[in-house]
Amino acid sequence: MTCAKSLVLPQEILEHILDFLHDDVQTLRACALAARVFLQTSRYHRFNGLALAYPRTSRLSNLLSVSPDLAWSIKSLRLTSATHLALDSDLRLLQHLPVLTDLSVIGPVLTSIAAHAPNLTTLRVRWTTSTASCKYLIFGIADFLSLEELELVNVRLRSHDVSIPEYPAAPPLRKLRFKGGNCAAAICGWLAAVESIAPFHSLSHDIRERRDAEEFVQLAETLSPLVHELTLRFIPEGNMNDALADTALTLCPFTVLRSCTLRFAFGEMCVPQNTSLPWIPTIIGQLSSSHLQTLRISLAVDNVEDLRSLASECAVRVISPAYFDDMRFLDWAAIERALVSEQLRGITRVLLEGRGSRTALENHIKTLCPELHSRGILLLVPVEGAPWLD
Repeated sequence: MTCAKSLVLPQEILEHILDFLHDDVQTLRACALAARVFLQTSRYHRFNGLALAYPRTSRLSNLLSVSPDLAWSIKSLRLTSATHLALDSDLRLLQHLPVLTDLSVIGPVLTSIAAHAPNLTTLRVRWTTSTASCKYLIFGIADFLSLEELELVNVRLRSHDVSIPEYPAAPPLRKLRFKGGNCAAAICGWLAAVESIAPFHSLSHDIRERRDAEEFVQLAETLSPLVHELTLRFIPEGNMNDALADTALTLCPFTVLRSCTLRFAFGEMCVPQNTSLPWIPTIIGQLSSSHLQTLRISLAVDNVEDLRSLASECAVRVISPAYFDDMRFLDWAAIERALVSEQLRGITRVLLEGRGSRTALENHIKTLCPELHSRGILLLVPVEGAPWLD
């Protein structure tokens, strides 16, 4: 594409280009410099999906006061101020955003925001280190009358909270997502009490230590009959034995799963001596949903690629995607038994992420797992990095 005075491209193609680049600020600037036709739209795209804390919220409010047309391009926003000190600035900003539908907030300011974001359909609530009041959380969510999607991140309720005598009506939720925390039982109890169970649930949880595994067991008791999408990240601070031994963690109760993502990150090499590796087929073998169609598996390890690097000299582990060659050390006989079992009869794709040449692992699986190979459901997916570790 040449940068002529008049760029002869249909407007819808220009919009597609800018939609694709909406969160790439540097490229948007380059587009605006390359051709005047990009300038106005690129300005607007740069403001959608911003993460703002005070005093930047105040600055954007001032900008919208003198350029109100800009507000019509801002449909998504993340407010990262965690205290009431910045609340006035946040509320002034929300008053300038008539088409805002997607908002992320820090929990303590939840109840003050609903009246200023009447069109909100997607809400993400992240809690800080403090615990939340069950009543505060439920009544805060109930105030968003148009809410359809709700994500709760690390929301932990006080253990001594009293029950709520009368629940408020629930918004028309159709999707719930929980990432850590212990509020799932309270939220689902509220929705059940007002006969407003969302038809679709997504659960994401990180397991670093035994407490995380025990919290997941509690989540499973409430959500396992409802979860269609499950994402588990096993990132043990020691090894998997430290995190899971003597816990009741199992995936067996999740009988209506449609898709599942299992991610494993170990601070050791992918070698037979790695005592965490046997947990991978064990976890896979716990899957029991006949509705499961897609399973994604990621493995990241310390590949120890450069002993001369500063990280190696300082004994700092660098975790990155495992090589396909090294994955031959997994217990493929056990993995095959799990994947071809009658319980997982609905599975159509198993995506195994890794890097390097796939040939040796493919031949290994073909020889050792003939039934799994013949079904053609296992795909080796090359990846360069592991953004899920961030």
